[in-house]
Amino acid sequence: MTNQIKSVAAKIGFKSKRIIKKEPLRNDFICVGKYRDKDVLFKITSNKNKKIVELMKKEAAVDSILNKSVSKISVPRILLFGRNKNFSWIIREYIEGKSLSSDMKAYDNINHDFSNKTEIVLLKIIKIIRSFQDLKINPKLKSLGVRFDPKIEHLISPKLIQNIGLDVDKLVKFYNSFRREYLSKKNLRVIMGDFNPGNLIINQKKNYQVYISDLSWVCLDNYLMDVTYFWFFLWRLPSWQNFLLEQFIKNNNDKKNFQACVIRQGLSFGWQDDKMIKNPIHLSRHKAWRRYIKAAGDSFDKITTL
Repeated sequence: MTNQIKSVAAKIGFKSKRIIKKEPLRNDFICVGKYRDKDVLFKITSNKNKKIVELMKKEAAVDSILNKSVSKISVPRILLFGRNKNFSWIIREYIEGKSLSSDMKAYDNINHDFSNKTEIVLLKIIKIIRSFQDLKINPKLKSLGVRFDPKIEHLISPKLIQNIGLDVDKLVKFYNSFRREYLSKKNLRVIMGDFNPGNLIINQKKNYQVYISDLSWVCLDNYLMDVTYFWFFLWRLPSWQNFLLEQFIKNNNDKKNFQACVIRQGLSFGWQDDKMIKNPIHLSRHKAWRRYIKAAGDSFDKITTL
């Protein structure tokens, strides 16, 4: 860490044990250490990293809004959020365990320690999704907005069409025919918002207890958004995908909502980013995702029988 960051840590009483992420050029660090005799995670970043700072502020706000509900969904509590003229930081409880993802650059690579534990791990993950869905909606949660732009026309650009290589008109037609129902009050729930394997921590010593590691994208949105987001990243494990959908898709209305989620989320996955699209570690994933998104323009059954 830089001397400035070490100074901040000393002033707030954080003692670092090890650094688990460092980007010195951006002054962005994540460390594990001690704070008030507790094992904690310390995240600190330069205020120049505006997007990261905003996510930190939101994570702290969501922790405060959810308050006692956080314990019901196995999320480490935030102990301190602070900032000065140069840096912003968060200290939260440290959770021992391994990520469900074995590769933090490619979240769809599922850790082999867990991929054969469907009846244990996946059921606990499903329980967490349901715990978010069951949270009581209050005015402060409503103020957090939705996860992705509800008008998918705003996502469409020549660059997206070029990189995704699909007929988007068919996708837009189905989504818009169902959008009012899809985002109606009865279909809105609290969602985690970034439900990917990299944000799930599993403690094998505690009977595979599953924890959420990030609250910065919590908001209100369609009740199947977390399900769909997670489902996309499980493309290497079709048995997990099928088991997940069996728990949540019970009728035709669920099928249509899932279909709309696949379209809206699928088009929001950064297809305008040439660097991401051409990254070799993502090529197979994007090939699978294109097939899902294309099929979503037809039907739920088409998506799930690929």
